[in-house]
Parts: sequence; C-alpha cells; structure tokens
Amino acid sequence: MPAAASYAVLKVAHQVLSVSFCMDAHFTPGLTRRKPSREQGEHATDEAVRYLTLYQLSILYRVIKKDVRLSALVSLLHTSGARIAEVLALNLDDIDLKARKFQVVGKGNKQRWCFYSEVALTSLNHYVEYYRHPKHPALLYERAGAGFSTTSRLGLDK
Repeated sequence: MPAAASYAVLKVAHQVLSVSFCMDAHFTPGLTRRKPSREQGEHATDEAVRYLTLYQLSILYRVIKKDVRLSALVSLLHTSGARIAEVLALNLDDIDLKARKFQVVGKGNKQRWCFYSEVALTSLNHYVEYYRHPKHPALLYERAGAGFSTTSRLGLDK
C-alpha cells in the first residue's frame, strides 16, 4: 500500500475513533435501548440497539458546535442514517445538494440512497462555503495542519 493510501486509512480510522469517543464520553450513562425486530430484518442476535435520546442529541450538537467540519459530519450521520465510513468516502460531486441526497455503497457492495435534513444541508453548506478545501474532491477533506477535532478542542477533557 502506498504511503499516501496508508495515511488516508489511518486518518479515517482516527476520525471514526474520535467520533466514537465523543459519543461514548457523553452518552454512555442512560442510553436508550430497544430489542431488535427480526421481522424488520434488524440484527440476527438479541443484542440491544443503542441510540441517543433527543436530550443526548442536543448535548452532542452543543459540544461540537464550534467545529464546523465535525458538525457537518454529525448532521449528515444523524439525519441520513449513513455509516461513518460511507460519509467520509463521499466526494463533493457525489452529493445532490438540491435534492438533499447522496448514494453510498454499503455492506455487501449494495448501493442505496441516503437523504438528509434541511438542518444538515445548512451545516454542510456552511462547511463547504467557508471551510472546505476548494480544490480537493473529498467532501469532508481535512486541510493540512488543521487536525481532526481533539477532545480538548471539543471540551471533552474538562
């Protein structure tokens, strides 16, 4: 694997861990759980599905508000239902901003459409217009030296 490709893989892994840490650090106590519905094709096991309550989501959005890129990422993840690796793999050209949709290749190489909200569109437009590197095809491209949100930048170390 070329050095640039391995660096890109490490960056995605770091981003996944950073978002996971952010979610776990604030929301582990009192997570809402429900049993998966096998009739609806959810999970083959009895493992509980964890999701955030509206209150927990409001805390998450408040914590990440200062980081425009992370806000755009979380908004897309929250409102579209896409997986983090699918969103991070998107190029700007992959997104239909007028129809608020994008197509991803998910598990098992299956293509599906993801739709997102007006709030996510506003967050995404703000990021693209003011913070995204204009010459790079990746949607959530990280500018050199900017670094992905650390726990101290998000205020999680307090």
